[in-house]
Amino acid sequence: MSTSQASWLIYPPALADGALTIAAYPIGAKFNDLGKFGIANGSSADNDNASAPKTRQPIVAAGTITGVAYQTQAGDATSQMKIHINGVVQATFTLASVSPLYAGLEAVSVAVAVGGHIEIEYDAGTAPGESTWAFLQVLS
Repeated sequence: MSTSQASWLIYPPALADGALTIAAYPIGAKFNDLGKFGIANGSSADNDNASAPKTRQPIVAAGTITGVAYQTQAGDATSQMKIHINGVVQATFTLASVSPLYAGLEAVSVAVAVGGHIEIEYDAGTAPGESTWAFLQVLS
């Protein structure tokens, strides 16, 4: 797959029977204030006002998201994030597994219907700052 496609296949690679292949839906974001949403290209121009026209670009996916991998600038175990599906909060988690290098992998379980839009929001604790995030999905 090319890097221009919406989903990437990452480690671990598929076994002979296709098991354990993981799709990753990556985004980049800058979380410097509460209520900031992750989008494809940095901070949104609408100041994350729910009633304003959306300038952010949510990731489209389908299936069950089982993990969130990340690399942040300053996040820590107090950083609280929310996963929105089609504008509705479906999961809230902290960066409990964040490493000294500001990277980690958090387990979640969020169902996404075909064509569902995924967004991530910084909600409390230490601001993650400039970040990369990937929603992970095991493919069968």
